[in-house]
Amino acid sequence: MKIDEKTLREMILSELDYIVPGAYGAFRTDHPDLEHKKSPIQTQVNAILGNLQEIGKIIRTDDGLDRKTLVNMKEKTLGDIYQGVSFVESTIDDLLRDKK
Repeated sequence: MKIDEKTLREMILSELDYIVPGAYGAFRTDHPDLEHKKSPIQTQVNAILGNLQEIGKIIRTDDGLDRKTLVNMKEKTLGDIYQGVSFVESTIDDLLRDKK
């Protein structure tokens, strides 16, 4: 399944809304009432999504990437990214559990 930046962003935001019902709008930067309240977390998320978009562009346009590099990227690099996201998710889960 290929996930583009917008889809990934919406998946993350909807997951946050699932964890904290009604919070979906609080994490949206395009919400008109929140234009002046961009959080440091959203800044970092935007940077991560921008980097992922740039990586995707490099993969699509660089004809010099050999099979070994692509396999390594798929199996190792993406795994590291998923592991990082999972760590952040579990940290949020722990914090939410503590704040009940």
